[in-house]
Amino acid sequence: MRLNRLDLNLLVALDVLLHEQSVARAAERLNLTQPAVSNSLAKLRTHFEDDLLVRVGRRMQPTDLAIRMQEPVRRAILELQSITELRAEFDPSESSREFTIAASDYASVTFLSKVTCRLHDVSAGTRLRILPLTNASIALFERGEIDFLLLPDTSSVENQPGQTIFNEIYTCLASRANRKVGSKISLDEYRDQTHVAAAIDRTERPLSYEEVYFASKGISRNMAVVTHSFTQIPYFVVGTNHLGTVHRRLAEEACKSLPLKIVEPDFELPGVTLKLQWHEARANDAANRWARDVFVEVASKH
Repeated sequence: MRLNRLDLNLLVALDVLLHEQSVARAAERLNLTQPAVSNSLAKLRTHFEDDLLVRVGRRMQPTDLAIRMQEPVRRAILELQSITELRAEFDPSESSREFTIAASDYASVTFLSKVTCRLHDVSAGTRLRILPLTNASIALFERGEIDFLLLPDTSSVENQPGQTIFNEIYTCLASRANRKVGSKISLDEYRDQTHVAAAIDRTERPLSYEEVYFASKGISRNMAVVTHSFTQIPYFVVGTNHLGTVHRRLAEEACKSLPLKIVEPDFELPGVTLKLQWHEARANDAANRWARDVFVEVASKH
């Protein structure tokens, strides 16, 4: 299809080229050969009478026009995608739709696993692709390339719709063999312990959600182990005198299969509200709305 003499398929190539700023990476994303993508770029340059991407050293940089075009082109692609996905009705029993969601390992293990069970019951053909919650996956969501985010509401993406899924509290985990702590722990005792914590998506951010809280209270911890996922914390606590501070649901799951015990803090630990977000371009998509309802249904029983 052509619009103002421009093949609309070229807009898809333009969107990816402007994002990747590399013919090789764009070709990989588009599942095309590099010569085919180079040919598309040549046609786009002719149509817009602009180089669009200019090689500077080993990199390609967008021209001023390309920079101005990037957001409008992305919005146009999202609008076209939303139109192609529109259906008068959505029948989950006949669906083979794949939904992509970025979530932490904690949310995946304690919540999305239950969502998967529900999807299996009501829509066996529906697929769920779970990505780690990182800066990169959030960027993909903002581009409309991921259906959902499941993340703390304090980290939610501005100007995108969403709703609260559930509230969570933190507690402490200790090995059953740990005689240094009992069923409860005071703040002074907590400070005296060695700890296991998670550093998520290594950036300049604090270690984890609870670390922000501790920093605000002037509480420092003696870190024995820093791992890269919440769900690994229980395994580094087993057989040691270390203490792990984790989400309550994760602690309860870990105690079912590992020789661990929950140690209730005799002081305030932070809470966290998990929020589901979807891209505004898919807000009216019947399948997307149905999936959101499934998340909410499962959360109400969670």
